Amino acid sequence: MNSRKYHPYGRALRRRRREEALNELRLAETIAEEREERKANPRDDCDDANDALLAMLIVLVCLRILNAILMEFVITLLKKI
Repeated sequence: MNSRKYHPYGRALRRRRREEALNELRLAETIAEEREERKANPRDDCDDANDALLAMLIVLVCLRILNAILMEFVITLLKKI
């Protein structure tokens, strides 16, 4: 008698296991690629937040300068009256 027990779906099960193993390998490769991309471009959310804060600071400084110019203009007009 045959040492292996006959299983009607044995071939399909082996094929499914092989496909699952290949899918796991593909997933591992894509995860490794994503990690390499992150290492190549280490820019994160903190950098974006810092850029936004810097832009707001520049806008506030410009508004302060314009305010000072306007106040000087108003003061000179009031002195003439």
